[in-house]
Amino acid sequence: MTVPPSGDPYAPQQPRTSGPDAATTASADLPGPPAPTTGPSPYVSGAPADGPGPYGSPAYGAPQPPTDGVSIGALVTGVLGMALIPLGLGIAGIVRTSGGKRRGKGLAIAGLVLGVLSTIVWGFVVAGLMFVATNQDAFGESLQEGLSEALEEQTGTNLVVGNCFEAPADLTSGDPLQAVDCAEPHSSEVVGVLELADGDFPGLDAVVTQAEAGCLEQFASYVGVEYAESTLNVVYFHPTEVSWTLGDRKVICGAGMMDGTPLTETVAGSGL
Repeated sequence: MTVPPSGDPYAPQQPRTSGPDAATTASADLPGPPAPTTGPSPYVSGAPADGPGPYGSPAYGAPQPPTDGVSIGALVTGVLGMALIPLGLGIAGIVRTSGGKRRGKGLAIAGLVLGVLSTIVWGFVVAGLMFVATNQDAFGESLQEGLSEALEEQTGTNLVVGNCFEAPADLTSGDPLQAVDCAEPHSSEVVGVLELADGDFPGLDAVVTQAEAGCLEQFASYVGVEYAESTLNVVYFHPTEVSWTLGDRKVICGAGMMDGTPLTETVAGSGL
């Protein structure tokens, strides 16, 4: 070891190029790393960044054409049933998406189909409303007649003169009248049917007064004897305030035995 002039054996030393220690010093100098190469490394997999993908792979990240807003609008308005609007937007969307510059052709077609269907539906609705508007009176009368017929069938007040029926035990219960064969025992027989004047409900007392007077008159004509001289009783079924609003104007006049004994034959012209 060469001792430096300073006397410090650990102080840095200058390399020697001659003398007995030169070979030792030179042999201690290690070679540096190899200089980098400028070409591509043979150990890097894949293709260069600026070249095409291997084996014809697609260029990922390529921009997609935008979805056509008109086509989207056609589908939305079609779902909402806006008739002619999706029809027009659908046609425009198909034109705009042709050529591949915009996406959404399927949306435009769907909107067009929905537009056609909703236009047909709205056509029927408008035609129906126009028919009702131009035939309002006839439509109202038909509706009223339908309600009256349904009410009569439900309550049994669709009976006619000469029909026999079973009256409910409680005449105020509102239970329906049950038509029966006059050859079988029955409680009552229809001796008359009245139609009260149309208009606002006149009040329950006025309806009862009209029903009683009309039924006593038809009783005498049907049975052949005045009620005061008969052994039969008179019952009548008249409209209520609720049924009046549904078009009920009918009064059913019935006759049955005073003591409740069932009838087994008609009372027409019997003088009972």
